[in-house]
Amino acid sequence: MSNLKQKGGKKIAFVHPDLGIGGAERLVVDAAVGLQELGNELIFTGEINQYDYFIVDQLSFAVPLLSLFSNENCKILFYCHFPDQLLARKGGLIKSLYRVPFDLIEEWTTGVSDKIVVNSNFTKGIFHKTFGRLNDIEPGVIYPCVDVGAASTLTETDHSSEVELKEFLKGSKFFLSINRFERTKNIALALKAFAKFKSQLPANEKPKLIIAGGFDSRVIENVEHLKELEDLANTLNLKHFTIRGKLIVMPPSTEVLFLPSIRTSIKNSLIRNAELLLYTPGFEHFGIVPVESMLYETPVLAVNHGGPLESVVNFDGTNIEDATGYNKTPKEELWAETMFEFYTRLNDATKAKLGSNGLERVKKIFLREQMTVILIHSKR
Repeated sequence: MSNLKQKGGKKIAFVHPDLGIGGAERLVVDAAVGLQELGNELIFTGEINQYDYFIVDQLSFAVPLLSLFSNENCKILFYCHFPDQLLARKGGLIKSLYRVPFDLIEEWTTGVSDKIVVNSNFTKGIFHKTFGRLNDIEPGVIYPCVDVGAASTLTETDHSSEVELKEFLKGSKFFLSINRFERTKNIALALKAFAKFKSQLPANEKPKLIIAGGFDSRVIENVEHLKELEDLANTLNLKHFTIRGKLIVMPPSTEVLFLPSIRTSIKNSLIRNAELLLYTPGFEHFGIVPVESMLYETPVLAVNHGGPLESVVNFDGTNIEDATGYNKTPKEELWAETMFEFYTRLNDATKAKLGSNGLERVKKIFLREQMTVILIHSKR
């Protein structure tokens, strides 16, 4: 829980279950930093009766308790990333019955909030479908954000990572997929599309596919899914290599490179230097990675549903002044065709324009400062 003291004497507390490696955690940190940059003091505390506002996210179960034990003028804003009951793994009849009271409690505790906001219009629609008893509530939309200022200049660490990556790749072009190593992220789509794309290229063209992202060796699914992806690469006859740690050397024949648990500076360098970002998750609530890619002026190929429809502007050949990439049905043949068109038929000027459009879109919609202003307005 973090305390943010505003110039007007107001105190704001963020309540979040943990600060792990996902987009929800990233949003909480960005929101806190954004409010701090407006002159607020940031501290950590366990007190709850001295605040004027609470900002709660992910789990709404704490809302009634905060309302009960906080001061009488306190207001509570709930940030809904996605209804928790839809994130629970499906089970049989017994589990379904077990979930009923929890689902009802989630709906009730969410409705207790003084104000509700969501991370996308897609999530807003899901909110209305899921919480039928809350139809009289119209959630606001606050998009997650990125820090344009931090991305505009290279720190010493950033420069070191740029050198490390370029010396490692030795001029090789590459497509990039960044996701947590989880089955729901549909990373297999990138592998299958890349294999079909490669089969259309002449022998002298040897771009690589780099699959990077969050990986925790203590999480069984992460370990299992990395092995599944390596096995899939074998099945597709793609030569692959996995590196954990510093990028030093890889076999020259490598076509697919797996990079679990990369440093942030390396991740940013990968995005900055990629030909095209492949964002494979389907029905993503929002998805911050396409926004990060546009921040570094790298075009995006994403699915044509969920959050990416609100971040990526699809290039149809006629809208080069606005397009930032592609939104395509998640079929490997279509993705391979799109990758081939981008790689072989688009000239450098068109690719650069897609990239610069992305940065302009980020500045227009996904700035940290803009998210902070909307957040402050929403809690009033």
